[in-house]
Amino acid sequence: VNNTFEQHMGPQFKFAQFSFAAAAVEGEHREKFESAIECVKSGKTEREVANNVEMISLAGDAGMPIKRHFDWTVGKGQGDDLLLFGFPCSEQTVEQRTKDAELIDFFQNAPIALHWLSGEGIVLWANQTELDVLGYTAEEYIGQPIMKFCPDEEELV
Repeated sequence: VNNTFEQHMGPQFKFAQFSFAAAAVEGEHREKFESAIECVKSGKTEREVANNVEMISLAGDAGMPIKRHFDWTVGKGQGDDLLLFGFPCSEQTVEQRTKDAELIDFFQNAPIALHWLSGEGIVLWANQTELDVLGYTAEEYIGQPIMKFCPDEEELV
C-alpha cells in the first residue's frame, strides 16, 4: 500500500477484515476483479487484466466515497504476494466503453442471423441468433470454413 492507494481508496486498516475485492467492489465488477486475482493466484497466468471495474473510491479533500472505474493489472509478486496496479478510467473512456458494449449487445442479440468471415471464408464471429438457427455452439462454428455449413455447390445451382 502506498500514498496513492490511501489517497484513492482509504487507509489500509479499512481492508484488514476483508479481501480487497469484497471491500471495494460490488456485483459483476467484483466477479471480474476476483477472477483476475484468482487466475494469477492459482498460477494459471503470470498477469491478468480486469478493465472497467467499478469501485468505491475516495474523492476530494473530504474523502467522500464515490464510484469510479479502474483498469486493473494483477501480477505475481514474490512468494505468494500479488501485485495490483489500478489506473483510474477517464469519464470519456467509461462513456466510450458503454457505447461499445451497447453496440456489441445490439449485434449479438439481433433478431436476424449475422456472421463475419475472413477473406478465406473462415467464420470469425457469429451472433447468437445464427448459432441458434443453425444449431451449433460458438465453439463448433467459429473458426470453421463457412462452406462446411453450406449445402453443396451443385445444390445451389
